[in-house]
Amino acid sequence: MEKLQDEKKKQQEHVEKVMARLKHEKDSWFLSRSAKSAKNETITQFLQLCLFPRCVFTMPDAMYCAKFVQTIHNLKTPNFSTLLCYDRLFCDITYSVTSCTENEATRYGRFLNMMLETVMRWHSRKDIFERECANYPGFVTKFRVSNQVSEACDHVAFENYRHVCHKWHYKITKAMVICLDSKDYVQIRNSLIILIKILPHFPVLAKLANIIQRKIEKVCEEEKNKRQDLFVLATSYSGQLKAKAPLMTLESDFHQVNDKSAKSQDASKNAEQGGQPSAAPPSSGSASNAASAAKQVNGDVKSEYAFCLRKWNLSSTDLTVLLYQAGRTQCYRDVSCCSEREAESI
Repeated sequence: MEKLQDEKKKQQEHVEKVMARLKHEKDSWFLSRSAKSAKNETITQFLQLCLFPRCVFTMPDAMYCAKFVQTIHNLKTPNFSTLLCYDRLFCDITYSVTSCTENEATRYGRFLNMMLETVMRWHSRKDIFERECANYPGFVTKFRVSNQVSEACDHVAFENYRHVCHKWHYKITKAMVICLDSKDYVQIRNSLIILIKILPHFPVLAKLANIIQRKIEKVCEEEKNKRQDLFVLATSYSGQLKAKAPLMTLESDFHQVNDKSAKSQDASKNAEQGGQPSAAPPSSGSASNAASAAKQVNGDVKSEYAFCLRKWNLSSTDLTVLLYQAGRTQCYRDVSCCSEREAESI
């Protein structure tokens, strides 16, 4: 016991020395000449040069990368946007999933699982969020030059953060659905591996879990007599996902939704029971999905919806996703008046 206590003391001293050095050096990590550079280029370079190459190298490296992002946040590192970093990581993982080998997918899944663990801890309770995020520079929404004091309204509020978490979960679901529908062996295999790894923290929404479950069942049916390894992976994940079903939460418990969103959620639920799953979950202030909206709006808006489809050669699913991201009740009219680049910026 004495040796263990001595070793513990030495380790604590080592950690304190390392943290003291990090605190001393943190101001020189992310130097930027402008606020715009701090928000965009810094995160892009950090992800490309530091995070992505290492998180798939070994399993300890994957865990180290996730912990290091959290450490940068906890140190209140200047010019580092924690929110933007997580947003870049979760918003489109399709390409990352496709480019991985089987072992790299396992490590990448472990990395995502630890990142989601942090995200969901902040999401779970307001007091945790206020203590670990509220006044941190990583959650500043407006970047200012150093001689300007940032105001309280520049930081993300708890409910706004919960809305962002909802967006991230939807984005991950969309990426996984794309990979599972691709018919490509590597994409299906890697997506199943990653889904198994992140199962403790994704999915947590009942609606998204149902969407993934249907896709998994489709993979099982298609691969049963073809690629047995994919069939085994899909069957294994399906069983684990079904076992987690009692722990799933409703969208209204995950973040605040208004009455209109609640109604559209009921409409989407009815559509799913009829065999027509909706492409995007409704959120606070967002429009209903394209299928239900087309029945409710007048003839003029219907024609504008058709105009959007013809203008950009989009599928109804893609347009639904675009309208969901816009987050405005009049988004049919807004989108029809935008260029394609303007619409993407929404």
